[in-house]
Amino acid sequence: MIDSPDFTKREDNELERVLAEVAALVDDPPFFEDVEKIEAPLIKALNAFMNGGPLEEYRKLERATVVPGNVRIPNFEILYTIIHAIEKDDDSTRELVEHERDHYREAERLGIPAIILLRFFKQSDGRKSFRAAIDIHIPEHVDDEEAFREKLRTIIEAPDELSDTDQESIRRQDP
Repeated sequence: MIDSPDFTKREDNELERVLAEVAALVDDPPFFEDVEKIEAPLIKALNAFMNGGPLEEYRKLERATVVPGNVRIPNFEILYTIIHAIEKDDDSTRELVEHERDHYREAERLGIPAIILLRFFKQSDGRKSFRAAIDIHIPEHVDDEEAFREKLRTIIEAPDELSDTDQESIRRQDP
């Protein structure tokens, strides 16, 4: 029951957890350059898979990699609240949340589990920033890698306007 005290308590605990994680990262996010170094092999392996390479390399890296600065967000209402508190602009907040919601809805439509993330970091000059993202769960066994590759491409291309990160994920590699 949604109206039950147990549900409300779990929901409140989840919100408190998210807000505490966000507050800690807003105060002291990892350096973007450090995050990039950790993510670079993952992005390269994903890009290779999207261009016909094997999925196993990405899967191995994904299991072994912990990217600092990420906070799992339980729903889009909380995502909107947090982004709006940071951005303080209705239009840009709505645009960013809708962009990620497009990815998420497409993943759901295709039966691929996804989670909502906020990624916090700071530039070398100390400026702090964040990115919203949808993280796709790669199943342990994929029978048809080409079909799965096309599903991922469909999820990445779901929004009307692709972000730089979206474009990087599906960038074609030169032979």
